[in-house]
Amino acid sequence: MSPGPTHPSDPEPLVRSSVSGRLLRPAAPAETDPGAPGALQRVLIRLRRRLEVERMDRIWIFEPVRRRRRESGLVVVNVRPAARRSSVLSLAYTAAETGTGVEVSDELVWLGEAEPELLPQVAQGVARRAAGRGSGRRLPFREFRVDGSEERYSELVAGVGP
Repeated sequence: MSPGPTHPSDPEPLVRSSVSGRLLRPAAPAETDPGAPGALQRVLIRLRRRLEVERMDRIWIFEPVRRRRRESGLVVVNVRPAARRSSVLSLAYTAAETGTGVEVSDELVWLGEAEPELLPQVAQGVARRAAGRGSGRRLPFREFRVDGSEERYSELVAGVGP
């Protein structure tokens, strides 16, 4: 892409696509791209409606991929065991700011069962797979202990903020 003219009301220069020849706004750097504001909070609120907080033990929130007012992310939930083994669920989501609000779609999937002491290794495996096969990288994630507490879950939801 080569530099091109700017729109009078746009302080950012536009760049010309070397493929299509169209003028494009450059993507914000990943660390400053806002993605779809409030999307993760909405996803966590939806999760609360689908799964009783009392059953949630730990939650891993993987760093969302953000680009041009869109984002996609992954939340992994450890459900307290009925017997010895814990269930592991994933909630993948995509979100986009449309100009009239943020649209979110998600999919909750049961991944399987694991011994509670193996769950940190499961999260590390998800991080490697989410970053891409063969890349040697890991997608950053945060772990939250809910321990079935509505108060802790509410703090988590408020903490990710809109």
